[in-house]
Amino acid sequence: MLLFFFILSFSAFAQIENPSPLEELEYELPDSDLSKFKSFDNSFLKKETTKHISPHQIIPFEKIEKSGTSLGSIRAGVPIARIQDNKKFTLDKKIFVKYFNQEDENQFKYLLSKNNQILYKIDSRYVIPINEDIDLYETPHHFQSITDPIKKTEYDDDLKLNLGFGIYSGYVSADFVKDLTNNSTANGISNQFSLQSSLDWNYFLKPGLILNYEKIDIQISNGNRANYQTFSFGPQLKTKNFDVNNFAYRFQIQMRVSPYSKLNLFLNETNNNFNFNSTDFLISTEFPIENKLGEFFWGPFFNSQTLNFKNQPEIVSIRSSNKTNLTLGLHFVQVFK
Repeated sequence: MLLFFFILSFSAFAQIENPSPLEELEYELPDSDLSKFKSFDNSFLKKETTKHISPHQIIPFEKIEKSGTSLGSIRAGVPIARIQDNKKFTLDKKIFVKYFNQEDENQFKYLLSKNNQILYKIDSRYVIPINEDIDLYETPHHFQSITDPIKKTEYDDDLKLNLGFGIYSGYVSADFVKDLTNNSTANGISNQFSLQSSLDWNYFLKPGLILNYEKIDIQISNGNRANYQTFSFGPQLKTKNFDVNNFAYRFQIQMRVSPYSKLNLFLNETNNNFNFNSTDFLISTEFPIENKLGEFFWGPFFNSQTLNFKNQPEIVSIRSSNKTNLTLGLHFVQVFK
């Protein structure tokens, strides 16, 4: 019994004096009390979430230009960028474009304008290729309308009246005065001032009215002279504007009458007065120019004037009663709108 007690006591003492290998390992570990450390780096516990991005491979623009072109469509609402300043724009409607096949390193396609300039670029996701659709199209041998042509009717519900002031000046061949005075020559200078109006609408012809004052200084052979004055009025017609290579022009005609025209004739140191009824027919070409006041136009004109005696007590000798005064010159008119 004493022997068993002795053996048991010896075993307990041996366990205290000789610790197990597990206890030895625990003693060798650092102290687990973290308060002794000023800082604790736990960065190794963080999970790496950053995706690895490989560096861009710069694509030379020469490679883009040599890649060939294709046709595509871009829907409305898509942003495009101007290459010059990288300014963004948003399309307000669907468009069809030509673009280079090769994208740049940022996945942008470069667009060509109608004159083959490279001005804009766009994210390639927004470009829809349409080359295959175009290849499916076959040109028909002939076209045949399956519906009646659409008839378009236009009317102008906004009637406008334009007023203008004009100056006409030209060279006069006064054949009537030459016959009246039995002289070989009778020429002069005509100066006219007019107030005119015309309707401004969409129809081909634009009617109007004109009030005109004319004075002609006539030089007659052998040092004689004459002065002619008249007030006339009547209708006028203008055509719509024609456009040739962005150059506008139109035509005008006037028909004027005067119940009172007067001729003062200074012939061989005597003064003779004649009264007439006159009729004028004028045609002109107008070249309009827009300005701040409305519209200015100018152009050449040709005027034919027929005179008939009125209340004339004197007996005169005229070889031909249908002679006219002919005028060729330039006119300048300012229309106020």
